[in-house]
Amino acid sequence: MICKNILLDESNPKVYVSTYILDNSDEFDTGKLRPAILIFPGGGYSMTSDREAEFIALAFAAKGYHAFVLRYSVKEYAVMPGPVIEAFKTIKLIRSHAGEWYVDADKLTVCGFSAGGHLASCTMTMWNDPELIEAVETDSKTMRPNAGILSYPCIVFPFQKSPIKTEYTDDMLEEFIAQALSDLRLESAEEAKELIYADEGFIWMDFSRIFNRVLMGKNDYSLTDITKYSTDLRVNAETPPTFIWTTRTDQTVPVEDSLAFVNALVRNGCDVEFHLFGDGNHGLSLAEEQTAGAEDMISPHAAKWFPLALEWLSDVYK
Repeated sequence: MICKNILLDESNPKVYVSTYILDNSDEFDTGKLRPAILIFPGGGYSMTSDREAEFIALAFAAKGYHAFVLRYSVKEYAVMPGPVIEAFKTIKLIRSHAGEWYVDADKLTVCGFSAGGHLASCTMTMWNDPELIEAVETDSKTMRPNAGILSYPCIVFPFQKSPIKTEYTDDMLEEFIAQALSDLRLESAEEAKELIYADEGFIWMDFSRIFNRVLMGKNDYSLTDITKYSTDLRVNAETPPTFIWTTRTDQTVPVEDSLAFVNALVRNGCDVEFHLFGDGNHGLSLAEEQTAGAEDMISPHAAKWFPLALEWLSDVYK
């Protein structure tokens, strides 16, 4: 397996592609071309989650896929369309090395989680945008992914999720903020307090307080500016086949986001498969022990999304 990190821009070492390229064996698969999966971890455009990165890549690699993980721009560097351009540059990179890496360039799937799901949906709906094509210095055929897997994706902007009331009391606020600084890789308590605050004796979380600002890079954005990134509004008949899954009890990204994309795909006659699992927190990843970090992130039922997605992909690419 070829495992290395490739910088997209030599001037920005924080944006890079991690490769998990399978070796061909002289014994039985010399010259074999394999499908590729490009993974966009989630993290609210404030981080890229390790739980939705290498573990996902290795799971797909074990099933015969070349896997790639993009660590795209976050925080103050995540202003749109920056991450979208990075995503398209990665697609261009993979296809430009298809011969060297034995990639089947006609079987390139994007796979995104949460905010990474939004980024994946951007590549699926913006591949023919003239400004992006010019920025990436390629053509629409090179930029268009062949399929997409969207896991509990953010789709509709401006993001308007209501604040989440936790079970923790306000006397734990400082401890909660300290934990958030570590888990979310925030740089200051002030930044954490934009997400986490006390009210009515309990701790509340509201990611929408910074999510829209991060994407636009300012507080005084116009509705026109931000709705450009509501990808349900950009679906058309040429949007690639899509697999979407989420959970009914996701308190961070409403199920309505997934439904908006599904409905748009159906209206446009696109290939779509959608799974709504009953229970499960946001950010389940594989929903198994190795990606959990906590017991409430394990769900044997929701974990079925992965074999279902593999079965769906095999039908798409047959």
